Amino acid sequence: MNRAFPVAALAAAVLAALAPPAIADDASPAPAPAPASGPDYFARPRSEDKLMMRRPRSRPRKHKLLIGGLAAGAAVFAGAGLYFHLDSRRIANELSADSPQGTRWSEELQDKYDRGQLDGTLAIASYVIAGGLVGGVIAAVLWTDPGEDEIDLRARVRPTAAVIPGGCAVGAAWRW
Repeated sequence: MNRAFPVAALAAAVLAALAPPAIADDASPAPAPAPASGPDYFARPRSEDKLMMRRPRSRPRKHKLLIGGLAAGAAVFAGAGLYFHLDSRRIANELSADSPQGTRWSEELQDKYDRGQLDGTLAIASYVIAGGLVGGVIAAVLWTDPGEDEIDLRARVRPTAAVIPGGCAVGAAWRW
């Protein structure tokens, strides 16, 4: 006999025991559905003579300069942080106890160690300032959002008709 059969039978018995009991439905009628609270997308437009389009407004020059300046500052501080980080790591690798030094600890090695510690601190500070500036860029983008304009497209439609040999040509042109 297959060993999987008793395990499957036991699993089916446990699931059947844990299942909630079935309850018969009431004979009362179902309640009326609640009225829809959202917009009716299939309703007829209120104004037949308007065709609206949304277009984002352009950002003013001073806002563009603010966002660009904050982004450039973030890039500069991130680059400085990377420089100090790599320099600190290089010094730490040179002074590592994992590689044989063969020399006694001296003032020169202590100065190198102190410089590595300072570079590590400067790297952390630069990363923190760059992160703050990135947060400033995000805040500036959100707070200086110029919004959108609604444009009536039907007001700018120009119907055209022309008689040509053998018939006519009818069309429309619009711009936004």
